[in-house]
Amino acid sequence: MPSIPFVLSILAPLVAIVARVAAPPGAGASINLVWLLGLIPVFLATRFLGWKGALYGLLWAAIPVLITTFAIGLRDGIPVDMTALGAVVVTLAAAALGAGIISEGWKRELADRDRAAPDHVAREQLGLLPGPEVLEFFLAKLFAGARRNSPLSVVLVEISDLADHVEVNGPGVVNSALGETALALSSVTRAMNVLGRYDDETFLVLLQGEDVAGAYSFAHRVLEEIESKPAPWEGRIHLNAGIAAYDEEVTESGELLRRAGKALEAARSLGGSAAVVYGGSHEQALGISGMFILLPDGQLKEVHRTV
Repeated sequence: MPSIPFVLSILAPLVAIVARVAAPPGAGASINLVWLLGLIPVFLATRFLGWKGALYGLLWAAIPVLITTFAIGLRDGIPVDMTALGAVVVTLAAAALGAGIISEGWKRELADRDRAAPDHVAREQLGLLPGPEVLEFFLAKLFAGARRNSPLSVVLVEISDLADHVEVNGPGVVNSALGETALALSSVTRAMNVLGRYDDETFLVLLQGEDVAGAYSFAHRVLEEIESKPAPWEGRIHLNAGIAAYDEEVTESGELLRRAGKALEAARSLGGSAAVVYGGSHEQALGISGMFILLPDGQLKEVHRTV
């Protein structure tokens, strides 16, 4: 609790005690209004400490009322006005209860805002990504450049077991996970490359100047990035990635996407957090240890050495 509110909370009941003790015996019941200064510690303590502050403030406000009232009664030899005393204590207690309820409501609202803020950013990022038409336009341009010996790789990314998550957690929660995936992809995708939504469930990244090894490393950075973040369900978000790189056998950009799609299907068979490259001997030669390669005959092979 900050120093100024703390000092005010301490002084307010003390001022009320001094004023009540100094009042003449015939001051009447209205003098008890001075005890309403006890509302100051109740409200201030609740503001900074929540329910615990409401209790502390109530005790610090009510105990001086009780002690001072009975002490004055003994001093002056007159009976204590229990009705007036009860009214003061009930007022302080009601104020503490109301302040505590309002304080907890504020805390819950702030907590909801804090939880919603990252989700809002994620959903906003998801909405900013280009769609399939834009991606196909850029892919055609980059594909033409790849024919002039400029490396080009494409990476398809999806959330593992997405259909199951939709069924169990609902589309709203899954949409939050898609937003988090968009953020993770954006954080590791360089400005020279293109990121977008290939469809409602799949992201596409066009990596200009990246060969198979570079695209595979990129995919694993994405997988690691998303797994470092909390998921909107119990556990973590796991991704699958399918990778394909341009070579002389690819005659049009659609073939590159089909190869990446086949690699993505193979990645699903490996479980969550898997990346598979479509290719043959060229990809094996460039492969790094642990890389999974889907051969044209459908065989899935793992590279066990770095070349």
